[in-house]
Amino acid sequence: MTRVHRWILLALLSWVPIGIGFALWIPHLGGQPIDLIVPTADVLAQLGRMSAEQKASHFWMTLTLDTLFPLAFGAVFVLTALSCWGRWGRLGAAICAIPPLLDLVENMTELLALKGNTMLLPVKEVVSPIKYHSIQIAALVVLATWIIVGVRKLVRRS
Repeated sequence: MTRVHRWILLALLSWVPIGIGFALWIPHLGGQPIDLIVPTADVLAQLGRMSAEQKASHFWMTLTLDTLFPLAFGAVFVLTALSCWGRWGRLGAAICAIPPLLDLVENMTELLALKGNTMLLPVKEVVSPIKYHSIQIAALVVLATWIIVGVRKLVRRS
């Protein structure tokens, strides 16, 4: 196993504690996380229902777990492209970096909103759907890459 493959595995394994962290933290937010709400009016309504303690809890969850998660899935996406796509690796890595970067932009708008500055929530309304679709596309491409690499290795062995 190469060093890059070890990093991919480490990034994949980091999803487990991050996921557990989300599962334990979300019940203390006073409703659905605003990361999962797209329309600005709905985000504002959710913020209006939250207590100061719930907003503070949500802020720290977003700053910690929801910052680590895009770094982790971004590492998987980018390192897979760099290690498996040959001469197209750099281009693939640049494309695969888009979803985590969009997620971090979305997180910044949420952090500001949780602190009372809701001016940038319309940015979230645009970025969130693009982020969700780009994550799905990148995940499918990475999965297809792993399948192709696995099949090639099996064919070479036989």
